Amino acid sequence: MMRRRAVLVAILLVLLAGTAGTAFHRLRRARAAAIGARSGLAACHRLAARIERLRREPAVADDRERVQAETSGPVERAAEAAGISPDRLVRITPEPAVRLGDSAYKEKPVRVLLRRVGLRQVIETVHRLARGDGGLRVKALRLSAPGTDATSNEWTAEVVLTYLIYEPAQAGL
Repeated sequence: MMRRRAVLVAILLVLLAGTAGTAFHRLRRARAAAIGARSGLAACHRLAARIERLRREPAVADDRERVQAETSGPVERAAEAAGISPDRLVRITPEPAVRLGDSAYKEKPVRVLLRRVGLRQVIETVHRLARGDGGLRVKALRLSAPGTDATSNEWTAEVVLTYLIYEPAQAGL
């Protein structure tokens, strides 16, 4: 009877040790899964914050072609801030948009002509346009030297500004 009791106690101890081992193994796996979920959650929070930051930034491309006032307004304000009088801002001319390779984007150029302006004014205007939030980029700048009067600091500047338009090519056309 004593022997039988000892065998039963031994069996119970083995079963208890097996159950404890299984529970410990499951606990370790659950802990590892929780640690993985915590790092995944942290990554989700970082991505959500990045999405919010990007959402607040100006769009890289417009979804439509701008009307004349949407491009001439920023140009006129930049020129005025640089001290260029309105009569010296001769022309703001939009040109046809051009598809960029096989991409879904078109580039829309806008030519700006300034006459009898100082170099400092040209640079300041271009700088204001390039750093502004209007999405305009300076693609080209052409300066024509002052006339034969070497003491004059009045230049003619032609600036080509561009902005992007997102317009996927239509299939079958």
